[in-house]
Amino acid sequence: MILRSVWTSLSPPTSRQAYQLPAKAHVTFTHLVEFTGTTKESLLQYSEEAHESLHQGFDKTWSKYSSRDVEHPKYREQLVKATLEFNGHHV
Repeated sequence: MILRSVWTSLSPPTSRQAYQLPAKAHVTFTHLVEFTGTTKESLLQYSEEAHESLHQGFDKTWSKYSSRDVEHPKYREQLVKATLEFNGHHV
């Protein structure tokens, strides 16, 4: 499989780099091979609209929290809080 060979030739991002990845890159590097291997489905049937809508909604929640600067000492803590708040309103 071409995707698997490309994936194995790339190094996965470090945890610090993962926070800086755009969502599409995160999904590609972290979940794509696993998803296609598990489901045996292509991604053609999945729309980008739902993902974009979700991302826009999270941005509204995330904007209430401190700096988006990944070097900020409370960045991870604030990201977790924002994620928990967002998920609490959308589950």
